[in-house]
Amino acid sequence: MSQSPGDVDAKFKFYEIVRIIVDSPAIHKSLINKEGIIVGICDPDDHDRRDYGVHVNEYGETFRLPEQALEPTGRFGSPRDIVNCNRRKWGR
Repeated sequence: MSQSPGDVDAKFKFYEIVRIIVDSPAIHKSLINKEGIIVGICDPDDHDRRDYGVHVNEYGETFRLPEQALEPTGRFGSPRDIVNCNRRKWGR
């Protein structure tokens, strides 16, 4: 995954809050309609498709999801908004 926050070609930016919208066999049904925060951006493949690392606080985990499975919410978070599974388990 690219680590450059200035990646201008990506549809979504680091720490942008997105909604998972696509119901497909590749995406677990429990993720549909959940919101997550962009924490990773993959380089595009040969067909200009891009995957993102989307952290879902409800699960305390990050999932690799395709761009077409995501929609913008118009909101941004920050690194402090990310809750990992250890913080969920033991508190903040």
